[in-house]
Amino acid sequence: MGPKVVGTPKAYVNVCAALEKWPDDGSDPATWGKDTILVLDSLTNGGRAAFQWARAMNAASKDPRQWYKTAQDLIEDLVANLTSETFGTNVIVITHVDMFESNGIIKGIASSIGKALGPKLPRFFNTMILSETTGTGKNVKRKLKTAPTAMLDLKNPAPMKIDAEYDIEDGLAKIVEKLRN
Repeated sequence: MGPKVVGTPKAYVNVCAALEKWPDDGSDPATWGKDTILVLDSLTNGGRAAFQWARAMNAASKDPRQWYKTAQDLIEDLVANLTSETFGTNVIVITHVDMFESNGIIKGIASSIGKALGPKLPRFFNTMILSETTGTGKNVKRKLKTAPTAMLDLKNPAPMKIDAEYDIEDGLAKIVEKLRN
């Protein structure tokens, strides 16, 4: 079950509080507007934080599935709130990818907490892109991909406007510009 937590884990609660009242200026991130992007980096660590909070809130549980289910519900609610129509700010959620094999096919899903939530997360997003690294050493190349791959089901709401691949340096700005137009 990992290291013993001392005290109440606060990371998940602090994220939720910041999404209601930004610590720097007291503003509400949901009202920042369409010219601003809120970045949640990363959902993977958000899932870990939700799990630690769930475990601390029900430390007497003998079945870890209760902690996972609570953490999954917390993350699903967080994503649902960030992607709802009432959240008036653009949102980027960054996550790692968990790879699974099923019937001889390897597929990747969003990493959050446990295996059950990852396949549900795409329903919340209109656009899903991949940051991919290829090569090694001085030959490393980083690209943003917008077209589905054999392993990942990406989403591109404007496939006729948006290229399948962009350089990492300015690709996100180009994608956002094309989506806005």
